[in-house]
Amino acid sequence: GKGGRGKGEKVGVERMVEELAKTQERREKFKRRRAWDEEKEDVSFINERNKKFNEKLSRAFDEHTKEIKKNLERGTALPP
Repeated sequence: GKGGRGKGEKVGVERMVEELAKTQERREKFKRRRAWDEEKEDVSFINERNKKFNEKLSRAFDEHTKEIKKNLERGTALPP
C-alpha cells in the first residue's frame, strides 16, 4: 500500500487549524491593557509584579531611608 496522507488526515489538519484560529480570536478579545496614568507618579518599576514588590519594600524600609533619599535628591549624598 501507499504510505501517504489520506483524505481523513487532511480534514483533521484543517479542523485543527480552524480551532487554533478561533482560540486565538477568543484570546485577543480578553486581552486587557491597563490604563496608564503618566502624570500620577514617578515610575520605579518595570511591570506590575515589580511594582507590588517595590510597594512592599517601601512599606518596610521607607522610614529608614527617608533621609538618604532626600540627600540624593538634593545632591548632597556624597562628599565632594
